[in-house]
Amino acid sequence: MKHIKRISASLLAGVIAFFAVYLNLLSIVDKTAEDILYHHSSATMGQIRIIKIDDKTMNELGDISTWDRSVYTKLLDALNVSEEIAPAVVGFDILLSSEKDKKTDNEFADMCKKYGNVVCGFSYVFSKELQEDENGVLLENSMTVKDKVLPYKELRDVANLGFVNALMDNDDSFIRSSFLSFNESEDVTAKSFSVSVYEKYMESQGEEVNFPTDESVMNFRYSGKPGDYENVSLIDVLNGNVPATAFDDCIVLVGAYAAGMMDSYFVPVDRSSQMFGVEIHANVIEAIIEGKTLQNVNKVVDAIISAVVIALITYLCWNLSVAKTIIVCLATAILKLLAGYILFNQGYMMNVLSVPVLAVVIAILYVAVNYYKARKAKKKYRKGVQ
Repeated sequence: MKHIKRISASLLAGVIAFFAVYLNLLSIVDKTAEDILYHHSSATMGQIRIIKIDDKTMNELGDISTWDRSVYTKLLDALNVSEEIAPAVVGFDILLSSEKDKKTDNEFADMCKKYGNVVCGFSYVFSKELQEDENGVLLENSMTVKDKVLPYKELRDVANLGFVNALMDNDDSFIRSSFLSFNESEDVTAKSFSVSVYEKYMESQGEEVNFPTDESVMNFRYSGKPGDYENVSLIDVLNGNVPATAFDDCIVLVGAYAAGMMDSYFVPVDRSSQMFGVEIHANVIEAIIEGKTLQNVNKVVDAIISAVVIALITYLCWNLSVAKTIIVCLATAILKLLAGYILFNQGYMMNVLSVPVLAVVIAILYVAVNYYKARKAKKKYRKGVQ
């Protein structure tokens, strides 16, 4: 009878573990744990440099909304000194959509055509719509294209383009993945800003592009935290305080670095502060180059592994002492977290917390049962003595 109870308890624990993982019952808590335990910054690529549109720049030039394109023309001139000294690619992570001044608009477009190493961002305006799937079931599509904010005509005719939209997690709005491409329609597929910059960089190096995944969305590991990538103020470049040689053969990204520009997001690598969008693009580009992608372990496989582990320790701890039970359960929790860390750094994501949490619960239950049995035996002994 005891053996049947032991097996039944083990099977029940295994079933609970399976569905806890398969249904991802811990969801946001699990993602938070993954961020804290596994997402850590490393050394960033020296070839990626950021020119920031910050408060220092706007204090001297005025708010960015008042600038004409001559600011960007001067920047390209300052960076592209000669055929020997020039960036591999200059990516503008800003929306140059509205016409400002016809003369300076055309001058900037001409400069982009002349150097041929410029990527400009555009943005999709998405809306939620109900659409029928192939079986006639209505589903909500949050990626329905309502509009596009493109660079002004003269610029989009000569520059390389890529969309800058961020891909935030539906549960907690953190950015853990990125678009590589987007199927705008059956006939039109657009590249992301990061991909367009990456492809232009590889072209400049005379190398073939090599994407770490064939999917249109990529989960990735961050290399840098906010502020980790080398960055300088735009005004310092324009004033000649930073030599053009500092950007030679580099990936140069120009983007917002001021809170008022509303281009910052929560990221897993540093949950205490937000990261500017241009820094996220830098991380995505490096992830593509270095192959720092992440893919989920098959959900069923993950659930089965968790079920087996939990069923096994439930069975093993049945007749163990309290001390040994605690050791086995804590060791299981630690080993699972360690295995998750190793797999994460190899590019694989598993459920983080279900096994450790259930292992702790098992330890608590067995300790409680042993305590109850000890008290019951003690009471029985006292009655016998009396």
